[in-house]
Amino acid sequence: SLSRSSEREVNSEPSSRGADAAMAILIRECLRVMKLNMSWMLNSDSKVAKSFETFVSRTLLEASVSADEFLRHEAQRSFQTVAGFSFIEVKTWLKSKSNIASSYVDTAVPSMRSAELNEKQLMKFTAVLQWSSWMIEMRYVDAEFFKASRITQFQAVGQYISTISNRVEPAFSTDDEALATQNVKQAHARLSQEILKLFKIVLKSSFSDIDKESILLHLIGTSDGAQVTMSKFISTAIFAPQNLGVDLSDDKGRRALASSGTRLIKTLSADQQSTISRQLMSSILNVMRVTISNEAFDLGAVSLESTQGCMDAKRLANGYWELASTMLLHEVVPREGNVTRNDLAQRIAIKLYELGQHTSPPQRAVGLLLLRICFHLHMSPEILMNLLFDRASRVEQTNLGESFYRNYQDDIIRVCRYQFENYADELLQVASTDVDSTSGVVASDIILRVLERSQRKMTAKGQNTVTIANLDTGSLLATLQKSIHHIHHLYDGHRDESSDVRNACHQRFLTIVRQYVLLHSNCESESNLFASSESCDVIVNGVLSCINIESMLWNSFIDAVVLIAEILERCKLPQPLQVKLQDALTNSLQEMMTNKRCTSSEIFMNRHPAIVQAFKEAFLICRLPSLLVALLPFCRDSKEEVLLQAIKSPEFTWNFELTQHLWNALQFKGQSVQVRLLGSSRILPALLFSSNDDEILSFFEANSESIMSSIPTCAGDEGLIHSLQSYAVLIEMYTKCDKASLAAGPCVQVPKLNAIVSKAVLTELSGKVAEPNLGNESYSLLRVQMAYTLFVSLLVLTQSNVKFYMKLFENASFYWSRLVDRTSTLEMEAKWSAARKEIIGTDQSSSKIVSSFTLSSTLAAMDSTLKTDAEISVSPKENDSNVQLDVPMDDFEAHPVANG
Repeated sequence: SLSRSSEREVNSEPSSRGADAAMAILIRECLRVMKLNMSWMLNSDSKVAKSFETFVSRTLLEASVSADEFLRHEAQRSFQTVAGFSFIEVKTWLKSKSNIASSYVDTAVPSMRSAELNEKQLMKFTAVLQWSSWMIEMRYVDAEFFKASRITQFQAVGQYISTISNRVEPAFSTDDEALATQNVKQAHARLSQEILKLFKIVLKSSFSDIDKESILLHLIGTSDGAQVTMSKFISTAIFAPQNLGVDLSDDKGRRALASSGTRLIKTLSADQQSTISRQLMSSILNVMRVTISNEAFDLGAVSLESTQGCMDAKRLANGYWELASTMLLHEVVPREGNVTRNDLAQRIAIKLYELGQHTSPPQRAVGLLLLRICFHLHMSPEILMNLLFDRASRVEQTNLGESFYRNYQDDIIRVCRYQFENYADELLQVASTDVDSTSGVVASDIILRVLERSQRKMTAKGQNTVTIANLDTGSLLATLQKSIHHIHHLYDGHRDESSDVRNACHQRFLTIVRQYVLLHSNCESESNLFASSESCDVIVNGVLSCINIESMLWNSFIDAVVLIAEILERCKLPQPLQVKLQDALTNSLQEMMTNKRCTSSEIFMNRHPAIVQAFKEAFLICRLPSLLVALLPFCRDSKEEVLLQAIKSPEFTWNFELTQHLWNALQFKGQSVQVRLLGSSRILPALLFSSNDDEILSFFEANSESIMSSIPTCAGDEGLIHSLQSYAVLIEMYTKCDKASLAAGPCVQVPKLNAIVSKAVLTELSGKVAEPNLGNESYSLLRVQMAYTLFVSLLVLTQSNVKFYMKLFENASFYWSRLVDRTSTLEMEAKWSAARKEIIGTDQSSSKIVSSFTLSSTLAAMDSTLKTDAEISVSPKENDSNVQLDVPMDDFEAHPVANG
């Protein structure tokens, strides 16, 4: 196969598609073999090495310029691999083969004198241009290679563009003159794309400036008006690819050709050292400005009423979008002149605005592309605000602004976020004053979504991303702080409106402030949210107005309670302001009970559970000590209590100030007995449980006097309350601290601490303490149980194993009986069964019935020293059918533990 490849003459006609595909597959297989034996083939003098040289110099070099795209791709890929393995200098080797390359070029480049090029000629010409681009891009050749061989392909480019000059005019229409066939159209389109690519590669090549200009002159042509024709060719590739052969339905082909044109312009704009590049760039801009001034290419004159109009608008918008994506649209559309950026953006945006609510999916799709082009044109904020707030309506129908916003919501929010300084003031002003129309809804929604998106950016992964997000968010917060004063109208400017309107205003105010607070707390900014007195007064007065009992609205009151807690937790407040908000939050609950004329907390909680739940949620956010005390009457002594569950959760960490405040409040006799009992038995132990050894020691040292004053236990309800508190602290201390810590701290502060505690709990367990008032028996039982727990903890920490068991089982039956709840009944149900045990070697009649084991017999069976006669055998009489095996011996036989 290698030897037969030389049989194909250079000037022969291209083979069929099947032969080219077969040769491409053969080249691919040869490449695989060469990779495995490359060193041997390069260093050998055998016929294989000579065939290898022939294969590279004739077959690969010839196939790399083949008109068949598959064969050309495989040949170029193989050549790149071989060049990487070989020890020869590729540039030198290719120079020696320049005569072969010249013959390929002469054969492939068609004559431009013919009236119309056929498909094969166009394919050959495209292959030569792609081969030239590949050679330059891979740096296999320099400019001397083309001078030594042929520059025919470069000259043919200028000639080809001259022959199709009528197609690059803005007024040209494919309806007037159609290309021969679909295949010819596609061949023209591929050739046009390859010309643009070759032009860009020459500009970016490592050739000298003189060599670049020489090749560019050949590509452009030297005739009069050649630069203008080339400029029109590039402009047509962007705005009207169908004139160059791309099918109207081929969106992918249109985008590819337009993208090649815009990338070429981008390369030209970066290459300002070349005179030809500067001249051509200036000519291209002038041609494009003339083109967009033509009504057929004016994006502001498109019609979106029909499906065909949407398709035409999308094709035209793709060209504008390619320019926008390469940041060239500003160069094409001037700031001043017949077609200015702002004027074009306004005309496009108004067309999208007038589509209204019933925008079809095709209209919305092309409208999204058009709106993005408007934003790339830097449409002024005034135009966008006028459309969103229905200030520029030219039709009888109103409220089109909301439909316009809903259709293109994401892009509008994105623009408002990144240019927030241009939109913030007006958005906040409209959101605060306009509460009756859709304009206020749109403005408030934009503000909230801008803050939400900035909030999500703060949680992005990656240090660089978070740093950039911090900078953007800091700028956004600074802008918002300057304009936040407008929202005072939401709680201060609609007092005469109905309750529904005022509630909507309060809800809007609270939502904006909440997002503002959340964003500020997550931003690593040194600025203080309440540094400005104006913004501070607006926010504080607003939330206090929402929880004002005289003008209270249910929904806004609940949200305001939670918001105040978030402000206290997340923001650094001045001390007077912090105290003001804390007092308002704590007192509002009691004022609410008084206002609603509820005589007890139970009645209020049954009537308004949502309000109580809001205050509990607020406490869990800010953990305000005074609020916890205020919520004690609203806590239930059950496992379903939300507040108790949250305090017991692992997320709830130790808080000395909170625990100390609760301790002091429970010592105060002004609270009801039941509230103090609940706090002493449930809430205080849960708070103490979250402490570690050092923290519980610090708490004991701060309250040792009041703790030890409750030991021994006093009589009555007061004694019950104080003993529950003291036992809770001592249990945590003896459980979490070691013996050395106790000896160095509490035992020094309270001499003979262990003896005092031991004596007190034994007194409690002995039953010598007077019982509390009627109705508190459950708390009295809890006190005994806590005393026993404290007793066990003390023994574990201070006694050896022998002393521990001696003390633990001393009077054990009496102590243990007091730990049982005597008010409840323990229900026991026994299930009986009899098993027949067969003895090997005996007949069935000699089998004995083994009764179920009792608790004592089961324990005895575990220890050989405790054998009893608990195992009872019953041998029924032979032929006695009246024996009932499943009936227990008596009514006192216990349920078998083994079967339990």
